[in-house]
Amino acid sequence: MNSVIQFLDMQYPRRHIHEPIDQVDPVTLVWYFFGYSQPYRLFIALSELVLGMLIIIPNTSRLGVLLYFPFALNIAVMTWCFTHTLPVKVVSTFIAISSFYLIIRELSTYKKLLL
Repeated sequence: MNSVIQFLDMQYPRRHIHEPIDQVDPVTLVWYFFGYSQPYRLFIALSELVLGMLIIIPNTSRLGVLLYFPFALNIAVMTWCFTHTLPVKVVSTFIAISSFYLIIRELSTYKKLLL
């Protein structure tokens, strides 16, 4: 659902920063950064959509989870580093930990594929 909102150009509104950069709160700065480039927004949206589809399809779910973990970890790190509210930090961290757990749970399968 989040990727659909990004495709519709609704998640990262274009903002204008009129203050000195060191006086802008971190959350506004991050949202400005993500909203600045339309190709980047579309890349993020497409990545979320493709990874979600890979995870949902049983034959590609292991690949989807493996590729999703760095994506989820980046989101969690961004939320902790740029002072989002605690519920956002908890949810993003939970998602990253959950995807890591799914990788660990299937570790023997990944080892068989690589060896």
